[in-house]
Amino acid sequence: MKRRSLPLLCALLSFPAFAEQQADAPTSELPATSTNAEEVTDNNAAFQAHHAKLLEAAQQGDAESMFQLGLRLMHKSPTTAARWISKGAEKGHLPCVDYLGRMYFEGHGIQKSEEKAAQCWQLAAEHGYIPSQMNLYDCYLSGRGVLRSEEDAAKWLKLAAEGNDSRACHDLGVCHAEGMLGIEKSYEKAVEWYRKAIEQENEVAMYKMALCYANGQGVPQDYAQAFKWYNASAEAGYDRAWYGVGVCYRNGHGVEQNLPMAFKAYQNGAEVGVPIAQNALAQCYMQGTGTEKNLDLGIIWYIIAAENGDSEAQTTLNEMLKNNVIPYAYFLRLRSEIYLSGDYVKRSVTTAVEYLCKAAELGDLKAQCILGSLCIRGEGVPQSAEEGVRWFSKAAEQKYPDALYLLSLCYSSGIGVAVDKDKAKEYLKAAAELNQPDAIEQLKSEEQEKENEKKQEEQ
Repeated sequence: MKRRSLPLLCALLSFPAFAEQQADAPTSELPATSTNAEEVTDNNAAFQAHHAKLLEAAQQGDAESMFQLGLRLMHKSPTTAARWISKGAEKGHLPCVDYLGRMYFEGHGIQKSEEKAAQCWQLAAEHGYIPSQMNLYDCYLSGRGVLRSEEDAAKWLKLAAEGNDSRACHDLGVCHAEGMLGIEKSYEKAVEWYRKAIEQENEVAMYKMALCYANGQGVPQDYAQAFKWYNASAEAGYDRAWYGVGVCYRNGHGVEQNLPMAFKAYQNGAEVGVPIAQNALAQCYMQGTGTEKNLDLGIIWYIIAAENGDSEAQTTLNEMLKNNVIPYAYFLRLRSEIYLSGDYVKRSVTTAVEYLCKAAELGDLKAQCILGSLCIRGEGVPQSAEEGVRWFSKAAEQKYPDALYLLSLCYSSGIGVAVDKDKAKEYLKAAAELNQPDAIEQLKSEEQEKENEKKQEEQ
């Protein structure tokens, strides 16, 4: 590859968008003093002193100072930051050229242009700047800013990997494992690159190494090594690896079988959003593996896993519904509660109400109470206290304890109905008789108040 003169090419490019902005702007808009309110982002004296030194050095032409100053101003004044980054890029400062590409790509402080971003990264990449090589790899892989080219993507990926970039080493390993981007399929070479990435503490490469040992791909099958790398990956922050840790504990692969530890590993992965771990956790609850059997929690986790795209959980739920293992109304209500809470799926009141209305119409009593509460609050449905009371009443007709308690509150406060203390008391007692905890507590509180008043009168 012929290495081109970076400063000369930068000058030839002239970074047109910046040239236009600077031509239109008066010279006084360029950074001049450290007391400019637009630039000073911290009242700390040390910060201001360092800022002043950076500014002075940048004004004297030091490219690294231009870069650092630009980074400092990025959030406070993106346009001013872009000018300093541009000036550093014109001097051939590779971090500036790379960051300028990022600003073009994101349209931050400068007019968005993926093509100009790719041009910046090409310049820096040709001069061996590894972050730009990786950015260019991404561009050729996605076809953003350049024509998509697997050959060019592979070229820049290999160069970055040879420079020991952690992600590049991992991705090159994946390409060898899968035979992607025209790269020779070889598990042995995949393992070599995973090892290079692991040397730089790449947690995803640790997970891929675990898979290689578990499946005997590129290395002799060794469950102890598989467990070691699953665990290292999980502890390093790669959440999917918790599923692998759980499988090892559950099956006694590479470690002594320990079902409670398997459950805990699945739970760790499930709670941070790993669908396959969520499905495994559902199985644990359904079967009582490593924990007490809890069918409700099992179904809830199946639903969460299915909503997050786990095909096995989707199949399991479909079979359960098809064979009437769980009532459809119950399934819809649980689904609505998951979306209403926003736990482990993106919260959506609209979606929750859609499922909730169907469940309520099918006679799910808890769904009727939840829907009634939403009606009173006007959340996801038109606000109507009267409609809320109607739903509470439907569930109360079936002696549902929560509905009876909610009706007592409505009659006590005049929500959706006229105030009627006698009816409120009647519903409260009925709820308490059915062991509704809030009703029991309220009755105890009221009785205590009466006793206190009686004692005061006697005194």
